[in-house]
Amino acid sequence: MSTSGDQGADPNRLVSITDNLAAKSLPNEQFNILETAGFGEVLRGVAFTPCGDEEDFRCSDRP
Repeated sequence: MSTSGDQGADPNRLVSITDNLAAKSLPNEQFNILETAGFGEVLRGVAFTPCGDEEDFRCSDRP
């Protein structure tokens, strides 16, 4: 756990979340812990956005 007081910015865990962009009400989402940093390690700058729409021009270079 972070001692900074801001658990949302804790650099000791890599988490995932699935967000429904079409939701019209507040979602009941939860973070899933994928990895926890060991002693002397920090997890930083990890981002992943899957491409699920074949019609999206940003997906044209993917198999």
